[in-house]
Amino acid sequence: MDQETVVIRGMRSVPMKQQTETQSQSPIEESTTCHGLLPIKKTATAIAVINIIMGACGIPVLTYLSFSLYSCASFIAMVIAGIFLLVGIYRERPYILSYFRTYQWLVNLCCVLTVFALFFLQFNITTFIDKYWPELHKERPIKERYTAEEYNRGHIVLTLYTVALIAYIFFGIVSMYVLKKCMRYFQYIHKDTTNYITYMM
Repeated sequence: MDQETVVIRGMRSVPMKQQTETQSQSPIEESTTCHGLLPIKKTATAIAVINIIMGACGIPVLTYLSFSLYSCASFIAMVIAGIFLLVGIYRERPYILSYFRTYQWLVNLCCVLTVFALFFLQFNITTFIDKYWPELHKERPIKERYTAEEYNRGHIVLTLYTVALIAYIFFGIVSMYVLKKCMRYFQYIHKDTTNYITYMM
């Protein structure tokens, strides 16, 4: 033959160059690690467990702070999504991981919008204090009459909340990348060439 060829099982001979191009476009990967550093399946499992733990910890905290069950919805969804992801990893179903990635993408989007809102709320701290510490102005004739210490506490809480959201956004981006690698590995195992990856991360 004029070129080096490779025989693919059950198929005609394919030139080596053409096979390389096909593999580069294929949605499947045989790698079992993330860049040779972390076992892909164990890392994906850790992501699912972290989601469950964060959700399980968030629900009682918000309940203790007298928030409604509706306010806990995001943490409840986090627990459900984590369990859903564990099932997908255990059963090696790439489409389940794809659903979780879509969920994570939407959560990241909401977190980014919330971070912007919190940034602007720093310049209107009175509104934040009015909503979350109403007892401070219960017996005061003017809502804006807060002490410097109370204003500082409001700014600190807002800043901590913002930092926590930014950290979660970073965690979400890493999760989406790891799960994409895990999906492709599962597709390699099951010879599934469906392109589930419809967005970048």
